[in-house]
Amino acid sequence: DTKGNKDILQIPASSYIFSKAVNVEVPSIRNVSGFPLKIRTTQNEKVCMMGFSAMDYSTELNGDVWIFGTPLFYEYTVHYDRGEGKQEEINMGFTSKKE
Repeated sequence: DTKGNKDILQIPASSYIFSKAVNVEVPSIRNVSGFPLKIRTTQNEKVCMMGFSAMDYSTELNGDVWIFGTPLFYEYTVHYDRGEGKQEEINMGFTSKKE
């Protein structure tokens, strides 16, 4: 909130689980002149992916850093405030799109 208190942001799974078509490696065995031969082929399949991930970056004050990006913007309007113009100070505010 505007007084510096922590809020809980709720983001439904429909905002951060994506379906994507990717090439997936499929191992198979073929009989070539009477000998089994391992062959690796690829086929296009739909897979589910998360729209955010952890970074290899940790802060002393808050711990691990996560990048939420697009899923957060699907559910909320994000407001940035650089305070008094100091580069080390950036505040964020969120307004639910459902309100």
